Amino acid sequence: MGVKSVSVKKNVIVIVAHVVKVAHRPSNPKAPRSGVKSSLLTSINKRLILTIGVNLK
Repeated sequence: MGVKSVSVKKNVIVIVAHVVKVAHRPSNPKAPRSGVKSSLLTSINKRLILTIGVNLK
């Protein structure tokens, strides 16, 4: 179980870093994928909240 929690924490750190990177990236007005990116971010955030909640239990 200990190894699993460490790997989950690593994944959370990677996801957080990715979300921060995407959030701080200057928005490109020509990018048609902005809607896809925002929906992906919301799904990642939901998964992240669930993962953190599971870890805290």
